Amino acid sequence: MKTFNDMISLKVLAGKMRIFVFLAAGMSLFHSLFSYTVSGLVTDKYSGTYPGFTVLLSNGVTNYNRTTDAGGYFLFDSITNGAYSINVVVPNYMKMALSNYSITVASADFSTNFLVTLGNNVLTTSGATDIDFAIPPYFLSNHSDSLSIQVIKKSAATQRVVISLTKLNGREKYVIYDGSVTGQSSRVTLFSESIRNKLTIGAYVMEVLLVTKGDPVLSADNPIRRRIFVYSE
Repeated sequence: MKTFNDMISLKVLAGKMRIFVFLAAGMSLFHSLFSYTVSGLVTDKYSGTYPGFTVLLSNGVTNYNRTTDAGGYFLFDSITNGAYSINVVVPNYMKMALSNYSITVASADFSTNFLVTLGNNVLTTSGATDIDFAIPPYFLSNHSDSLSIQVIKKSAATQRVVISLTKLNGREKYVIYDGSVTGQSSRVTLFSESIRNKLTIGAYVMEVLLVTKGDPVLSADNPIRRRIFVYSE
């Protein structure tokens, strides 16, 4: 049987629990009312998409990171007012038009686009060049990661592109992509596991060939060739 003191203690405890629940609900409401989103798109001047890129956001105390989705978009939620730096992590053969970009969240959602430039690989859709591409200087063959390249075309139409890899001694050649590419700037993922396992250490030449009307249109700018070094750990 509960004593008078027990009943008083239970009432006090119940009161404390109500206050705690009230305060927690109030803090949650406050946070939802006074926090915002930071969102954007990682792209290039040809409206290319860059999925799987890491975006970093920091106010000097708290660090956040997100990965761009299939369309190149990212979203940070529950961000409070203040000054932040935001940066996109890109491969070493690419650059950002802006890096460590400073933003201020001021009682409103913030949205911006980030433009990728392709480093020393000068890609253009002007002049006589029908197709171009950017690749990293090396590829680690014994890792499971796929190799992705950025393909730039003069035409935004869907076109067939054939990509091959040839060792400099000429004894190894593999077609690593044969498919449709849509838009002026597209990210293409290469290498099946069976091809990756066949690669040997050494220098290769990657060739990107644009095919129109069923036949390759060969010119000084088609195919485009660049060197890549394959190694293993």
